[in-house]
Order: sequence, then C-alpha cells, then structure tokens
Amino acid sequence: MLQLVLMLAAFPAGLLAEKAVLGGYRPQPQLENDIHVQEIAKFAVQQLAESEATTLELADILSVKTQVVAGTNYQFELELTNGQVYDVTVFESLNGRDKQLTATKQLPGRRLNHADEDASNSRSGGRSSSTGSSYQRQGQQNAPSPSSEGYKTVRMPMLDDGTMFAARETAQYLSQTSNSLYSFTVGEITSAAVKQDGQDESTYVVRVRLDQQSLPSATVDAQVSRNSMNSYKVLQVTKPRYVTSTGDKIS
Repeated sequence: MLQLVLMLAAFPAGLLAEKAVLGGYRPQPQLENDIHVQEIAKFAVQQLAESEATTLELADILSVKTQVVAGTNYQFELELTNGQVYDVTVFESLNGRDKQLTATKQLPGRRLNHADEDASNSRSGGRSSSTGSSYQRQGQQNAPSPSSEGYKTVRMPMLDDGTMFAARETAQYLSQTSNSLYSFTVGEITSAAVKQDGQDESTYVVRVRLDQQSLPSATVDAQVSRNSMNSYKVLQVTKPRYVTSTGDKIS
C-alpha cells in the first residue's frame, strides 16, 4: 500500500488531472439526427434566447462533438432560423436529469441554402388529433414531392409537433386498413415538408419508417392535412415498402 502511494506521488499533479479527463472532444456526425441530441441542442437555444431576452429557434445542427467527463459535454455548431450561427457547449449529468449551457460564441453569420426558409411555419400544429378523426382514403398513391411548390422542409421532424402528429396519423390510418394483427407505430420520420394552406391549416408530406413489433419495418410516403381544429387526415399514402434487418427489400 505504501509503495502504491509513493508511486502516485511520483506523478506530476498536472498529469494526474489530465488522466482524469476520459477524452477530448470527438466529432460525432452520426448523432446529428439523434432525438436526444436534438433535444439538448434545442435546450441550448432556449437558454441562449433567455439570456438575450429574445426569441430564437433552432434551424439545424451543423456539427456535434462530445467529451466524456463526469457526465458528457456536448459541443454544437448550431444554425438558427434567423441565419445566425453559434458555437455552444452543454454539460449533461450522468443521470441525464441536469443540463447546463456552459459556453456560447456567435460565429460569423453565414446563411446556408435553406436558411432563408421560414422554419417557424413548420411549427404549426401542437395539439393531438382527436381519436375519432375522419379519414379519406384515395388509394395507395404517390404522395407529392416535398420539393413541390409551396412546401418548406422541416429540418428536425422528430422534434416538430405537427410533423409528429401527421406521422402518427399515418401509422394509425394504416393500422386500421391493414389485415395485420400488429399495429403500426412511428419508428422514425426520415424527411418531412409542410405547406401553409391558410392561417390555421396546413398540409404535411412525410416519409416515415413504421415498426410492427417483431415484423420487418416498413417505409411509406404520406400526405396529411391539418385543419383549423387541429384534426389530421391522411389524404394519400404509398404502399408500405418492407425492409428486413439485413437490408433486403420485401415486395
């Protein structure tokens, strides 16, 4: 025991402190679409808005790095809907309950190709559709392309209330029209776009990965409308495209 103490005493204090940090920042591009990471980025923007006493909204995660300490440091490069770009750092505790914005730095403003889009328009919705919402089936058709006139891309669809409700309505619709014993659930929204049809009405085009318990996942494209009463209705949906865990398509 005495020998171990003497060995530790022989190390410079700075070296021991360096060893205590489990690692430096590591780029994590695969986390940019992770729901939990997106929520942390959104938290950073909310804290930044409060500190500046203004309204700010996240448009995109340009980059994310992580550092493991007594918890996790997340270093983001974030683009806001006003075109501003910030470098921010958020510390999250080991239990995930506590988050703290520890550093912010505004970077030279640069608008990306999509920055001039009014992402706030994609925030329509926010109330769940009623259980008894009506359906209108128009066959297994191709949903309109998100690039169609009037549609604006939803950059972070899994965090957008309206888009999530549109995806869930799609899953519910297919569950009711399917012969399967298992209901569809939303696994992931891989892309989405929204078009404002009026002050309180909108139309969503979503590509959704649907899960059915142990069955292979399916991908569908759907067009879903939202009326002024926040009721969602599937207008068009493609035939489910099934893919096995090995990536093989099932017709």
